[in-house]
Amino acid sequence: MNRTASCFKRRFTVATILVASVATLFFTTHVVQRVSAQVTHEVEISNLAFLPQNLTINPGDTIRWNNTDSVIHTLWFVFTANGSTYLLSDPIPPGTTWSHTFTDSVELQYYSFDMLWITGFINVTSDLHDVAVTSLGHSKSGCLPKATVGQGFKVSMNVTVENQGGFIENFNITVKANTTEIFKTSVILNPGENHTLTFDWNTTLFSKGNYSLNANADVVPGETETSDNSFVDGVVLITLAGDVDGDRDIDIFDIVRMAGAYGVSKPHPKYDSNSDVDDDGDIDIFDIVAAASNYGKSW
Repeated sequence: MNRTASCFKRRFTVATILVASVATLFFTTHVVQRVSAQVTHEVEISNLAFLPQNLTINPGDTIRWNNTDSVIHTLWFVFTANGSTYLLSDPIPPGTTWSHTFTDSVELQYYSFDMLWITGFINVTSDLHDVAVTSLGHSKSGCLPKATVGQGFKVSMNVTVENQGGFIENFNITVKANTTEIFKTSVILNPGENHTLTFDWNTTLFSKGNYSLNANADVVPGETETSDNSFVDGVVLITLAGDVDGDRDIDIFDIVRMAGAYGVSKPHPKYDSNSDVDDDGDIDIFDIVAAASNYGKSW
């Protein structure tokens, strides 16, 4: 028997013994939470002016005014159509904020009550062009101490997009690992519709290291609220296959952790997606072999 085969046999034997003898460890995966469609818009009161002066928002959105002037401002809101009073704010002292959530479709003009030359405009309407990325997740989400994937293996991914405006929209979705594009497609969504896209990220051509995952929806014509067009999910470490604890080597701690989850499949609470090297939904002998073949290696 040659030396390479002998080394592999010893590594495989170590892994097999640990599978039979190590106590089960518990690992819980976490779900990326969906973001709310409501938005808080910021208006700065500065140099006796409202910045920005004009806002178009959705019903249910909130506007927060931040008074950076040296005087107190009280905001007086009137209906654009007839000039009657809609709302009078609390006094906003210097260095403080005041917020209001607008629930109905309405067109308003507003003033600083004692300085009527300071004016702004608000249009609350559901007929907006507005798309958003509401979630980005992957099969390694929630793993501790960090999400890892073996170089050359895949990561299952999903991205959810939503049309939060009042028009049918056709737009592109792009997902990147750092600055490298890993997925791009176009979607058509009706008003209020959302859709979840799934795909696999193949890490074969990626160098070892940390990768920040981010998704972006193209800005559609007429869209003004673009802060939710992007979503960042966190960092995935591409490393040696079997480096389940993300410390850049494969040692007894990695094998022990994998052995503790051996035989477990999704959605069992003991399932550990970092130990699922081939990302097929269970921890089996193929995952152990992948780790054992790298036993003792580091980078």
